[in-house]
Amino acid sequence: MKKSKIPKNLDECIEQLKQNSSKEELEKFKNFKEEECCIYHHGCGTNIRNNWGLWTETSPLVKYFNSIKIYHADDMSGIIFTSIHRHLNGKDIELEKQITFYLNYWKVKGYKDGNPTQEKLR
Repeated sequence: MKKSKIPKNLDECIEQLKQNSSKEELEKFKNFKEEECCIYHHGCGTNIRNNWGLWTETSPLVKYFNSIKIYHADDMSGIIFTSIHRHLNGKDIELEKQITFYLNYWKVKGYKDGNPTQEKLR
């Protein structure tokens, strides 16, 4: 993936990934089973988290994700990969269901309201 400006929302993430990836890369990604998207966590996922500032509080993309109650950079990149996979396959992204999945994950881990940025478990 080529380096690009930081997207401001999920739609811009999808568009940038489409524009900055080769047809072969997109076709390969499209043909994976959705549960296999996690293989991109390292490599491309690390690139996205670092270049789009997902570990910082000042990134416009982090501010977008925080506004929809997603606080961890790994969760953000997971939503990005799941969403582009669904987009490429003509499926509904189901963003609300993805958000609920991550909120519930963090609640089970003991974080009230599903927010893993809290300093103490409540």
